[in-house]
Amino acid sequence: MQRTSFVFLFLFIVLTGCDIEKRERILEERTNEVIKREQALQLKEEALLLQQQELDSISNDYLNDSLLQVFPLLMGNWNVKMLCSETTCPGSAIGDSKTEQWEFVMHDNILVAIAISNNKLSRIYTGDYAQEQITMESQSDTTTKILINLKFDKDNLLKGTRKIIRKDDCHITYDLTLKK
Repeated sequence: MQRTSFVFLFLFIVLTGCDIEKRERILEERTNEVIKREQALQLKEEALLLQQQELDSISNDYLNDSLLQVFPLLMGNWNVKMLCSETTCPGSAIGDSKTEQWEFVMHDNILVAIAISNNKLSRIYTGDYAQEQITMESQSDTTTKILINLKFDKDNLLKGTRKIIRKDDCHITYDLTLKK
């Protein structure tokens, strides 16, 4: 009886040992598969990152090229003549005129125009260039908004409008001519 128990115990240990080896082998295979998948995912992630960097570079090159085509002509000082062409505001009349000096600069990819009148800063406009048009805005308080639209007429000449919109439902439109 002891001998039979011993044989059964020995067979149990041997069979269990074989089962453990088989389980360890399966576990090792699964671990290797997971490692291979992680490596493949890491390679794909690196490839996607490289593609994104290439796209960003192409996009930045395109943006810089288009900005460089327009803004070298625009940057600097301009003499601005304004002629009132429409008004609904009291104290303003069609034919009124103003002159200012504007300096165009780029700041953090935003187009900025610094307006000087009588040697004093009068206003700052911000905006951008899209579809061959410069669109800018200034809002110094909650009651008045100024919109600027400009287009190149010639290399050293811009033309457009300046529209002043006041909260009391009146507006003034000036025709603008800017000379570099």
